[in-house]
Amino acid sequence: MRTSAPARRQAKRPVSRRRTESRLKQLAERIAQARLADGAPAPKYRVLHEVLLEAIEGGTWKSGERLPSEADIVEALPFSLGTVQHALQTLVEQGVVTRRHGQGSFVADLPVNANQIRNFRFLDDDGKSLLPVYGRVLSVDITKDTGPWSDFLAAAEPFVRISRLINVNLEFQTFSQVYLPHRKFSDLSEMPLAKIGVPLTHMLSERFNAPTLHVTHTVCSEPLPKEAALAIGQEVGSHGMRWEIFSYTYRNLPSFYQRVYLPLTTRRLQFSD
Repeated sequence: MRTSAPARRQAKRPVSRRRTESRLKQLAERIAQARLADGAPAPKYRVLHEVLLEAIEGGTWKSGERLPSEADIVEALPFSLGTVQHALQTLVEQGVVTRRHGQGSFVADLPVNANQIRNFRFLDDDGKSLLPVYGRVLSVDITKDTGPWSDFLAAAEPFVRISRLINVNLEFQTFSQVYLPHRKFSDLSEMPLAKIGVPLTHMLSERFNAPTLHVTHTVCSEPLPKEAALAIGQEVGSHGMRWEIFSYTYRNLPSFYQRVYLPLTTRRLQFSD
C-alpha cells in the first residue's frame, strides 16, 4: 500500500530531529572542552559564537542550511536566550549567518560569487571584456617543502600541492601551484584530477566549506624557474612574471596560497577583490 505524502513527511521528521539533537550534543561537548581549556573565562556569547563558527567551518552546517532554533539551542546548551541571540547576531554581522523572518537562522549562501573571486582576469583589447581561460590540472601531491606558503598559512605540516596549466585565450599559458594545509584538505589528494575544477575557489567553497572571502596579490618580474619555464614553453632562465595570490576565508584566516608563473605579455591583468 502506498504511503500518502503527509505520512511520508511525518516519517522523515524524527530523522531530522535526531540529526539536530546529535549536532547540539556535539556542540555541548565542544563547549565543555573550550571552557576547560580556557584559563580566563570568555563572555558566554563569545564561547557560543566560536563553537558555532567552528561547526560551520567544519561543515556541520553547510551553506543554505537551517540552524537549530533559538529555543532548541537554549534547551540543549547552558546558555540563556539573550546569550544565544547575541551569538547569532554576531554571526549575522560577520556575514556567516542570515535571518529569514518567520523561518529562522541559516548559514549564509556562498558569501561571494565564484566569478567575482576569479583570479585569472585578463582584459581584452577593449579594456572591459575578460579573456577566456582554460585550466588543466597536471598533478596533486603532498609535500613537506616550505616556502612563502608555509609562512602565510602558519602551518608546520604537509601541504596539498595542486599544479595546473591555465591557458589564456589560447595565446599563452601560465603555470600555477596552489598550496593548502593537508589537515583540512587531505581529500584533494585522493580525488581524480578531472574532479578538481576551475575556478578552484568554487570547489573549495562547495566541498570543503572554505569560501574565499577576499584575496591579496603581489607581482614581480624574475627569471622563470626550470619547472615553470618548461611547462609554459619558455626558455629556462628567461624573464617572466611571478604572481602570488593570498586567499582568506572565515575569521579572515588564510585559506590557500597560489603561485603563478607567466610569460611577459601585453595583456592587462585585472585585480578584483
